[in-house]
Formats: sequence, C-alpha cells, structure tokens
Amino acid sequence: MVLRAAVENAGLTGKIELLPIGGLGPGLTALAQGAIDAAPLTDPALTLQADKYHILFHGYDVFPRFAYSVVVATREFTVKHPDLLRALLRARIRAVEYMEANREETALIYSQVFDIKLEDAKRMLPKYYQWGQWSHGTCSREGLDAMSKGMQAVGIIKQPVDWSKVIDQSFLPPDKQRKLW
Repeated sequence: MVLRAAVENAGLTGKIELLPIGGLGPGLTALAQGAIDAAPLTDPALTLQADKYHILFHGYDVFPRFAYSVVVATREFTVKHPDLLRALLRARIRAVEYMEANREETALIYSQVFDIKLEDAKRMLPKYYQWGQWSHGTCSREGLDAMSKGMQAVGIIKQPVDWSKVIDQSFLPPDKQRKLW
C-alpha cells in the first residue's frame, strides 16, 4: 500500500514493475542477488544493517501521521462492555506514556520480547519515539485519510472511508478526543 502510493507520488506509475516477491526476507534475498532493484525494508535490518542499503523513501514521508493500527470493537461489545473498553484504551495510553518515560526499561523489555540484543533495541527505539510511532490515544484525520487512500490504492475499498460513520471517540478520555470532520 505504501509502496504503491510512493510510486504514484513520484510519478512513476506505469514506469516501473512491482513484483510480488513474497515478503521482506525474500525481497532482501532478491535484492542481494541483483534480481530486483529495490525492496521494502523494516527493522531490525533497517537500523542494524543501515550501511548496506540506500533508503529511497520512508513510509512516513509517503503517509505522514499514517494510522496503521486502530482499536476495533463490535457494536455489541461496546454496548455490553463500555467500561472494559474504556479501561483497555486507558491502559494502552498509560503503556505508551510509560514507554516514553522509561526508555531504558522499554529497551530491555523490547529486547526480551523480540529476542534481540539490548544494544540493538537501544539503537532502534529512539527513532520510533521521534516519529510518534505509538499514539497517545488521539486520532489524526490526516493519518486516517492516508489509510483510506492506501486501501483504495490496493483495491481493498472502492471509495474513501467516511470516518464519521465508523469512529466513536466517546470511549477515549475527553482530552484525547479530536474533531476529525
């Protein structure tokens, strides 16, 4: 989705061939073998092997404030368990705040959970704080619209999402609710 938008934004639609390589690992193998000219790359390779690659663009340059994940609940759940949903959202917000305030401990936990060296976690995480990778519970119209545009680009949806019909911010704390439309 991000790749297709980057190609479109660069005016390269129809001028390059996008190939279904089969994921990040096969893409890097194909790149190393000279079978392709470019491939998507994420961490840990992006940070830990940065000197091996030339970055053409970052996803956040294509989709600023990209909303790549959201909390989704059924209407039935929201009606039956509104306090639980509010508590889950508060816990998520508190976790993000804790991560930002306790970066050394966060790196330690991250290294253990993802089975990487502590020093590697310490090298990777700072940029995610800088980019605002983890939301404090607020929504961004720009990020949501980027997601909608991306889903259209890959054929998941045919028309833009009317976010006013699917987003209910009433479960967020009042200071996290934003006027989106």
